[in-house]
Amino acid sequence: RASGKAYVKFNKRIEINYGDELAIEGKLYALKNQGYFNQRLIRQGIRSALSVSRDDWIAIEKTNGFSLQKLSFRMREKLKKRFDKVASWSRGFLTAIILGDRGGLSKEIYSVFKYTGTVHILAISGLHIGIIIFILLVFLKALRIKLKARFLLTVIFLLFYSFMTGLRPSVVRA
Repeated sequence: RASGKAYVKFNKRIEINYGDELAIEGKLYALKNQGYFNQRLIRQGIRSALSVSRDDWIAIEKTNGFSLQKLSFRMREKLKKRFDKVASWSRGFLTAIILGDRGGLSKEIYSVFKYTGTVHILAISGLHIGIIIFILLVFLKALRIKLKARFLLTVIFLLFYSFMTGLRPSVVRA
């Protein structure tokens, strides 16, 4: 028996979205305090892991209610799928600079950014947020939207964008 948070490892690909409720069957075991990954999980309060093999049972119940976070994560995934149509060398760069997800960057490109000291360009920070605000305000002004409405729409977009980037501290701070 276990209670609390558990790290779940799937050995097959399944389509799940933020907010979906899962019923899972698998092998549950306690994490050992060995290795960097396990120690990091234990520091986060995760003491057990569930390994789900191909033969184990998984039931997904789609949740229906509206959630800004769920909507922003769906938009994030749709944007990532749009980037799939772009050349592979620039796909990872676009995903990193727009969504803050460096996972798609090849090791070679990431090491070039790191070696040249420009890896901070890939992190969404105040500069990125400032550019987004500027572009959005100019675009809304061109549509002849009143000043207060422009600022309100910009704030709403920035909240949505913050959720899309995973509420990273640099984005929230900016």
